[in-house]
Amino acid sequence: MIRGLMRSEWIDIDQNSAHFLKSSDIRAGGRRCGARQFDTVIQQHQVQQHHQAAFNNYAQAEDQKFHAAHPELNGPALAKLAPHIMAELREEFNVTDQQITHAYHSDPQFRSFAAQEMAVQLGRQRMVREEIKSGRRRPVAPVVQHPGSADVNSQYRDRGITALDKKLDKTGKVRDATQLLIELRKQARR
Repeated sequence: MIRGLMRSEWIDIDQNSAHFLKSSDIRAGGRRCGARQFDTVIQQHQVQQHHQAAFNNYAQAEDQKFHAAHPELNGPALAKLAPHIMAELREEFNVTDQQITHAYHSDPQFRSFAAQEMAVQLGRQRMVREEIKSGRRRPVAPVVQHPGSADVNSQYRDRGITALDKKLDKTGKVRDATQLLIELRKQARR
């Protein structure tokens, strides 16, 4: 969901820390600190890698669920909705864009299908509110008529009933009322 939002602003602490460990601590670790501390650093790094791999698998599964449920949000539709999602999350939870992207890439609860679902709903609601404020209305879809569903002759029948009704109003005779009642019953049977 948010993966395509801010690739340039991804904050992936685990990758940064892994690079830091590889480049400085691991090489000089044996010289600066004792062997136990060096082993501890290596073990912590391995645990971090394991946790990151587990999170990546979980995130991939949750993203697949989300994309299966919302195939319409692949591509430009997501790009149109993404700013609304980010703005709503910023306002609702008082967080920055960096905190949102960090949580998306590291927090299993934030990356879950349910959380992505809620974020999309928040974004859609915000988009509709903004459309209402701007006065832009969506075009109303025309009524669909399936073959055979429209009663073309209803106009002609309605004219006949209207004429009988007017005649009854003028004359007030029982005979005119009977004719109107018969015509109404015929129309109800059709």
